[in-house]
Amino acid sequence: MPASTVFQPATDTFGQFNVSHAPRHALSPEVEAHKAARKHFLIGAGFVVGLIAFFGGLSVADRAFFPEPQLTAQEQAYFATALD
Repeated sequence: MPASTVFQPATDTFGQFNVSHAPRHALSPEVEAHKAARKHFLIGAGFVVGLIAFFGGLSVADRAFFPEPQLTAQEQAYFATALD
């Protein structure tokens, strides 16, 4: 969108009266770019946090449904003597 349409207020004509109004606050291109960059950063950070939370939950669910078997005292003693 060209800058002239963003910063030019819309004008309504009622007979011999002209009513001007801005559709929204007109911001400079630098402020708009800064807002867009912040928005994209927050979207990206949210995506990364979501991925970490998803894989963390997947890890917890994996450990809950498929626990690793623990070694018995006899197996621990066997491995301790086998490595000596």
